[in-house]
Amino acid sequence: MGSWKFIAALVAGIFIIGWLADDPDAGEDGGASSASASAESAPKSEATVDEVEEEDPLEEEPKQPVARAPLRSWQVTERTSAIDDSRNVWLTVRSRERISHWLGKPSRHATLTLRCMENTTSLILNMNDNHMADIQSYGDVTFRLDSEQAFTRSLRESTDNQMLGLWSGGLSIPVIKRMFDHDQITVRATPYNQGPITVTFPAHSLREQIEPLREACHW
Repeated sequence: MGSWKFIAALVAGIFIIGWLADDPDAGEDGGASSASASAESAPKSEATVDEVEEEDPLEEEPKQPVARAPLRSWQVTERTSAIDDSRNVWLTVRSRERISHWLGKPSRHATLTLRCMENTTSLILNMNDNHMADIQSYGDVTFRLDSEQAFTRSLRESTDNQMLGLWSGGLSIPVIKRMFDHDQITVRATPYNQGPITVTFPAHSLREQIEPLREACHW
C-alpha cells in the first residue's frame, strides 16, 4: 500500500512539472519581472533630445569685433653706434617683385632702406646686389608715389657698387617726407650696362613707423 502511494505522488509531481513547462503565461510573467528589475536597477539616462530642445537656450553675449593692428610694411631695426653711442635706426621694405642678378645668382627682391646712422639720414636702394653706378646717368632713379606724377633724383653709388643712395639728410629727407601717407612707391633704376628695372614697394604706415628714425636723427 505504501508503494502505491509513493508511485502516485511521483506521477502527480511529474505531471505538474510538465504542465508548468508548457504554460506560456508563466514565462511571460518571469520575463516581465526580469525586465522590471533591470529597468529599476539601471541608472536614469540624461534628458532626451526632445527634453533638451524644450529647454530655453542660454542667450550668448554678442562678440565684440577684434581690433586689428594696422598693417605694417617696413621692418624696423635699431642698434647703438660703436663710435659715438648714438641711436642708429633702419627702416627696410622689400619690393613686390623679384629681379635677376647679372651674374646668374638667384632672383631676389629689391630693397629700399631709410637709415639714420650717427645723426645722418640716408635713402638707399639695392637692386639685388646688381652693379650700380652713377656715371652716364646710371644714377638717375625715377620715383612715383601712388598715381602722382613721377619725379627723378640723382643717386650716388656706394663704395661696393651694390647700392645707390641719397647719403645726406639734405637730399634724402625731402624725398622721404614725400613718401608719407602713400600706399605704394614705384621705382625705376638701371644697373650698370643693363636695361631699366621697375619695381614697386608697399609704403603704407611709413609716417607712423619712421618716428624712431626721426627721433634718432632729430628731424
